[in-house]
Amino acid sequence: MHRSAAGFLILVATLVLAAAAQAETRFPPLPADGDSVHLGTATCGDSDCHASAKPWATSMVLQNEFRTWQRRDSHAQAYTTLRSKTAQAIARALQISDPQQAPRCLACHSDNVPATRQGKNFALADGVGCEACHGGAKGWVGTHSRGWATRAENVRAGMYPTHEADARAHLCLSCHQSNAERSVDHSMIAAGHPRLVFELDTYTLSQPAHFRIDADYQARKPGTSSFDLWRSGQLYAASTALRQLSSHLSQPEHPTPEFSLFECAVCHQPMDGTLTSGNRISTGTPRPQTAHLLMVQALAEALAPASAAALESSTQALQQAASKGRSQLLTASRRALEVVGAVADATSVTQPSTQSMDGLLASLLRLGNQGAFSDYTAAEQAVTAVAMAGSFATVSKAAGWQAQLDRLYALIDSESSFNAQRLKQQFGQITALAGDN
Repeated sequence: MHRSAAGFLILVATLVLAAAAQAETRFPPLPADGDSVHLGTATCGDSDCHASAKPWATSMVLQNEFRTWQRRDSHAQAYTTLRSKTAQAIARALQISDPQQAPRCLACHSDNVPATRQGKNFALADGVGCEACHGGAKGWVGTHSRGWATRAENVRAGMYPTHEADARAHLCLSCHQSNAERSVDHSMIAAGHPRLVFELDTYTLSQPAHFRIDADYQARKPGTSSFDLWRSGQLYAASTALRQLSSHLSQPEHPTPEFSLFECAVCHQPMDGTLTSGNRISTGTPRPQTAHLLMVQALAEALAPASAAALESSTQALQQAASKGRSQLLTASRRALEVVGAVADATSVTQPSTQSMDGLLASLLRLGNQGAFSDYTAAEQAVTAVAMAGSFATVSKAAGWQAQLDRLYALIDSESSFNAQRLKQQFGQITALAGDN
């Protein structure tokens, strides 16, 4: 490579990383990355705090949160999972001697804070415990347990604002999508680590709830409706993937792409010859993942129409740039990131209404009928988006709505049996149902 070209790429890398850092400043530090001391789950699990045998009728919160986490929440088993045969096999493939000691694994399978920030009751073996999400408790546990502090005061003392949809997306997707510090890259997937798949609203609903959403909860924690969580999750996932792609492409020491950021099915076709990724470009040409961009496209069409055309154009340019070379793909990813930011700004104060959710559902159905969700990853996101939008939309009152939605979910039950053509046909059935209402 010529010195001038290398210098240009280094300059671009600096600008991209600076922009990424600026984009993250609106969020507080993640619990594992701040400076608060983590006291350990035993501190929260006292019987007078959050380890009640059953919910309290006289309390604003349930008071049995610790028991729910300990007995029913998979996060409590995250560290133990590293002892499984599967985890041991993945570790051997990655030349990791002990996954329960490897920072690469502990970053998401435990509350992996340094020893200087571990209280006397802290234990890595607790897995992803209370403070992994709510922040190191030393600064706020006293006033929190006595009920003296407001939510805002607790946050200022170091409690992580999980009640804010954007901050929750920043927290959950740091592991469930991965970011620069907590990366499930192609080498890990090739070693056997499950492909990461996540949608903030759906996964929030599927977790064993350690809270009850009543009038008091909504008064204390507004902005956490299904739509808020879906919107924040999709925008954060799209922008994070684009930042990672831009950063990777900007660094000359990475001569090949990070394939975890690309559609799997373009290279990995089923043994039976069934194509799952459509025919937009030839098989074998890496194509960036656009699942979340397609969701943001539907969001823009419904709630930020001024940005919709630019986003559709930038997404198409991103897909096409993969076959044109590194510099073109870098330019396309940076442009798409700018447009996603514009959509985020334009929809930041929008509250869902039946009319706007009818529009969002219509946009998703239009894309589905065009065959835009031919990649399995995109299909997963599309189906959960249809379920979310439909719950607010007019079609939710239709007699056949739940049955049609169940059929849609059945089509993404297994990646090995996924058929893009059948998915497209089912989108047609739902479109007909929506048109009748």
